[in-house]
Amino acid sequence: MIGDFRNQKPTTAQLEANYRLLQYLQSLLPNMKQILGHQEYPGYSWKACPAIDMDKFRDDYSQFLQKSVKPEDTMPVFIVVNGKKLAVTGILIDGVSMLPVRAVAEAVGVKPVWIAATKDLRVNGKDLNEKKIISGSAYAPARELASVLGLSVEWDGPTKTVYLKGNV
Repeated sequence: MIGDFRNQKPTTAQLEANYRLLQYLQSLLPNMKQILGHQEYPGYSWKACPAIDMDKFRDDYSQFLQKSVKPEDTMPVFIVVNGKKLAVTGILIDGVSMLPVRAVAEAVGVKPVWIAATKDLRVNGKDLNEKKIISGSAYAPARELASVLGLSVEWDGPTKTVYLKGNV
């Protein structure tokens, strides 16, 4: 986080981005047991860095995790659309590949539509029934998303890659 937190508080957006980063890192580093501020490391207690209450930060992070998909229940999923690997990843939740709707739809030239009044997400004129909102982004099961986009889907388990193919 960037800022002088001796005189101001981190913004909600900064904290949530930090929580999502920690969640992701913990999914990659399952042996990571502690979250420490700079001043909590031996030899650095004299520093006022990051100048936030780390006990409160850890408590707030725990509450964030309770409200979100837990990193130990997820795993990154790579996405290839018509031979092109996307820069974003999906996640594997309970054996289901969940893909970021906007990134996949836009990769095939389709613009998803969010209907705020009903909290529905429409792709190619069809509502996505199994969507999840994770950290502010909409994800849908690979098979459902492929179906509404008119794509075929293949799963490569060893590489954790979803291949989507079809006419664009």
